[in-house]
Amino acid sequence: MEITYSGPPSGKGASDAWDGGHAKGSIEITDAVPASSVTMLLHMQKPLEAQYAYIAKVIGVAVKMDKMIGSEFDKGLSELKAIAERL
Repeated sequence: MEITYSGPPSGKGASDAWDGGHAKGSIEITDAVPASSVTMLLHMQKPLEAQYAYIAKVIGVAVKMDKMIGSEFDKGLSELKAIAERL
């Protein structure tokens, strides 16, 4: 998969585009309110053409991410602690 980044490194105007052969598209931050929300525009080109704008509330993103990967993060921290204690 080829990924290209454009615009500023973060905030409004930051974007990335990807082309993985079967999937192609881009996403751009169109607005950002620090510690509150991020508005993004998703543009899919493959496998079908679609455009979708959405707002992610920062707390909602954090809670969803915790549900999705929280246990893996805790496992990694435990492993890191064990390694540090052996040093």
